[in-house]
Amino acid sequence: MSSGIRTLRAGRGFQTVLDDGVPVASVAQTLADLGRCRPLRDVLAGFDAMMRAGRVTKEDIAAAAPERSRGRPRLYRTIEVTDPNAESPGESLSRAVMIEHHLPMPTLQEPVRDQHGGLLGRVDFIWPEHGVIGEFDGRVKYGRELTGRPVDEVLLTERRRELDIESATGMRVVRWLWDDAWREQGLLEILAGAGIRPLR
Repeated sequence: MSSGIRTLRAGRGFQTVLDDGVPVASVAQTLADLGRCRPLRDVLAGFDAMMRAGRVTKEDIAAAAPERSRGRPRLYRTIEVTDPNAESPGESLSRAVMIEHHLPMPTLQEPVRDQHGGLLGRVDFIWPEHGVIGEFDGRVKYGRELTGRPVDEVLLTERRRELDIESATGMRVVRWLWDDAWREQGLLEILAGAGIRPLR
């Protein structure tokens, strides 16, 4: 062991793959190890992203955890709530906060259409039974849309889209930022103000 580096012996059945001829932990093994020892909010984005990319399945991750190992219940809970429909780390973090605080679970990336059947877009989160749509506003999201366009034009387009969605669905649209999700309380207050409160 050197400064800052701790070497551990891999257990029996530890899954590896070759990367440039060097054996490294497989994606499933990495997620299984993290999921057994880290809280949901720290790992859900990785689970969602790897499943979305087709790099791993829930069964792969579960199989990579040694039987009777510490943290298996925590890992299985994370596997259970993993959703490849999540499209960004901010969406995954937001969902982790919702799960940890026992909020009703939304549907992800639901398409919304106008009265003529035209697609207005997909919304990040939707609670049809509560009449609420949630949108995570991340810098990456706007960064993709900004190419060659003024900021105020992008924001105006997004606001028009929001109004169109509210008009077409009769639902309320609420938005939150990265800091709201990261600090938790901001997101919880925004959702509570729209009627999305803990189930217990």
